[in-house]
Amino acid sequence: MSLAVCNPPFLVPRWRKDYGHILEDAGFSGSLPAITSTDAAVLFLAQNLRFLSTGGNLGIIVPDSLACAEKYVGFRKSLLQNYDLVHAIRLPRGSFLGTDALAHIFVVSKRQPSRPLIRLSCLATEGGPLRTIEVERDLAVQRLDYSFHAAEANSTVTRLRLKDVVINMQRGSFNSAEVRASPSFILHTTDIGADMRGNWISFDNSSFNQDALVGNVLIAEPGDLVIGRVGRNAAEKIIGIAKGHVALSDCLFRLRVKPEYREHVLRVIASDHSKRWIEMRSHGVAASHITKHDLLNLPLDYS
Repeated sequence: MSLAVCNPPFLVPRWRKDYGHILEDAGFSGSLPAITSTDAAVLFLAQNLRFLSTGGNLGIIVPDSLACAEKYVGFRKSLLQNYDLVHAIRLPRGSFLGTDALAHIFVVSKRQPSRPLIRLSCLATEGGPLRTIEVERDLAVQRLDYSFHAAEANSTVTRLRLKDVVINMQRGSFNSAEVRASPSFILHTTDIGADMRGNWISFDNSSFNQDALVGNVLIAEPGDLVIGRVGRNAAEKIIGIAKGHVALSDCLFRLRVKPEYREHVLRVIASDHSKRWIEMRSHGVAASHITKHDLLNLPLDYS
C-alpha cells in the first residue's frame, strides 16, 4: 500500500494485548505513557504505518494531545526519528460538526527523515490562508504546533518568568463531583466570574470548614493567587485571595509568590497578553488545559 488516509475516533480504547504488537512493529512501544491511557489515534497511526510500503504516504487526523501534550513527547521523538513527517497542520477549533475538539493533520512518509527542519502550519479559519513556519527537529519534539513556535519566534528575550518568583504551585484537591457533593464551599472555576479577573477577592463568608472535609486538602490563604487550569476560559480565571481560607477544585492552581512580586504577577497574568499566551499553550481534545510546566514559563517582563 502506497497511500493511506485516516480519521480515527478520538477516544482511549480498552487495552488489548495485540495492540502492543502493533505499536512495537511501528517503533512506538517504548516511547508512550501508560499504554492503557493511549489515544486510539496512536494505534491507527501505527497500524497504517505498518501497512504502508516503504516510501508510501499517510495523511491522518490526530487529537491535539498527540501534537502538544507533554506525555507524548516520547512518541513525537520516535515519530520524527523513524519517519519523515512531511507536514503538521493545526486545524481551527470546531472543524468537525458536533464537536469543539481541536485537531491536527499529520502527513507522514514511511522513510527515514531527510530534512533537518519540520514544516508546521496553521489554518486559522475555515477557508482562510495557511500560515507556515519551519522549526528544528529538537524543537518540534516539544510541540508539533505552529501557533506555539510562531509565538516563540516572535517573542523578545525574557529575563524573568513565573518560575523565578513562585514559592509553590499546586493544583486543587477536589474533582467536579466532589465539589458538587461537598457540604462546605470549595472554589471552582465556575465561581470565578469575569468581573473578578485580576482582583483580590475576599472569602470571609465562605471559608472552608475543616470539620466538613477530610484528608489532605489544598487551601488558598490570603496572599495566594488562584488561576484556572482547565476549560476554554481558564486563562480568564485569575484572582488573588484577600481574606479567608478556601479549598480549591482540581481545575485550579494555587500559586504562592514571593510577597514583593504578588501585585505584579496578578496584574501580568490577568492581562490580555498573558491570556493569549496561555491559550496558545493550552491543549486538549475537549476541555483544554495548561500544564504546570508551561505555566511556570509565563514571561513576567511586561505589565
